[in-house]
Amino acid sequence: MAVIMLLAALLGLSLLLLVSPIKVHVRYAVGDEKGSDAPFGNGIRLSFLWGLFSLRLRVAGVVSFYRVFLPVMKLRARMAGRPGGEMAEEKMLLTPARVCWLLRRVARLGRLMAPAGRRLLSAVQLHRFCWRTGIGLQEADLTGITTGILWIIKGNLISGLYRLVKKPAPRPVLEIMPFYNHCLVRVYLNCIFSLRLGHIISAVILAGWLYLRNRKKVRG
Repeated sequence: MAVIMLLAALLGLSLLLLVSPIKVHVRYAVGDEKGSDAPFGNGIRLSFLWGLFSLRLRVAGVVSFYRVFLPVMKLRARMAGRPGGEMAEEKMLLTPARVCWLLRRVARLGRLMAPAGRRLLSAVQLHRFCWRTGIGLQEADLTGITTGILWIIKGNLISGLYRLVKKPAPRPVLEIMPFYNHCLVRVYLNCIFSLRLGHIISAVILAGWLYLRNRKKVRG
């Protein structure tokens, strides 16, 4: 009887996790930008079950997580280069030809996974999007040109994002501030959105199916 009750509780919790929204708060600031609305600093905050549980991950934590697994990745590369370590060291080097090959492979993979990405973004509900940028270079004319290029890039990225996310969505707060008398870079990103775990699972399943179906094209 106790086992049945435990299984029922686990099943109920799983259903709640599937239907309840996961709220994600992303904040990143570089320079003098400060935001009092995100006391956890630069990083990501996840809220589950309508805010009953939360998880905070700082940027430093992401870097530390990568450093933990870096020795394992190097060991795998050395094992792949048996019987000596020279082949593994060559594989670890990023030559221009290898960078181009990696970029082509990533672009091919992105095109194949695009349906899964669109499905996931169509379930994303934006609650806030603020992206402020400050740029200052040594030459005033170069600062002006860079500001114009950044406006084009930022405008195209955000317009494409807003076409894919769930409607209605709040108006984005975009800003690019040129500094003609200083040499600096400032970035402030504050984004809050929510989605359901069920949508994530369905997008992952679709992505896996697309990869298995087209893995020869990705590896080619």
